[in-house]
Amino acid sequence: MRKFILILISICLLLGITTSFAEDKNTYKQRNKTEKNEEQIRSKKETDRKTIDKSKIDKRKDLKQNITPLIKLVSENKEKSNKLTQQSKESYRNAKNHIRKLMEEKDSLTDEQVEELKESLEILKNWNKKIGGSRGDMRKITERLRDAKEKRNYNRIKGNYEKIIEIQNSRIENLNKVIEDLDNITDI
Repeated sequence: MRKFILILISICLLLGITTSFAEDKNTYKQRNKTEKNEEQIRSKKETDRKTIDKSKIDKRKDLKQNITPLIKLVSENKEKSNKLTQQSKESYRNAKNHIRKLMEEKDSLTDEQVEELKESLEILKNWNKKIGGSRGDMRKITERLRDAKEKRNYNRIKGNYEKIIEIQNSRIENLNKVIEDLDNITDI
């Protein structure tokens, strides 16, 4: 019986040792495969770099140089837009306070002033819709811009920046008009 138990124990030990070596061989094979894959990727990148035409590289550099001023203009327009938004909020508060004062003195208002107030309020509602509508357009374009950046498509990147600038310019123009309309309300 003792011999049988000793044989079983030795078999268990041998199996345990061999399985641990087998696991090590598998992990070694996997590590070797990933190293080979990384090596293949590196060599492919190097060959791609060598095979790319210098003219293509020059075109990319030119496009990148054309995109840089657009990026600066987008950030400048964003700052302008933020300042004008703050200014329009202040003008809106002033116009609102002025309307409240006029409403308290309803009896002293002429029919012309009442008509001007109604027109001004209608104009403001329309401006609010126009400015709010451009936000959705901006989101779509920024999503397209991200996609173009991921794919490194410089022509699309440039086009998207130009569209962003166009929307920003119209937004700035609209904000200026809104501020002007709000200031006109305070003149009533």
